[in-house]
Amino acid sequence: AEKEERRLRKIQANREFA
Repeated sequence: AEKEERRLRKIQANREFA
């Protein structure tokens, strides 16, 4: 699940940016 972890990291970064 390496691809899922990368997608989750992108979503977390987006949440922190908001």
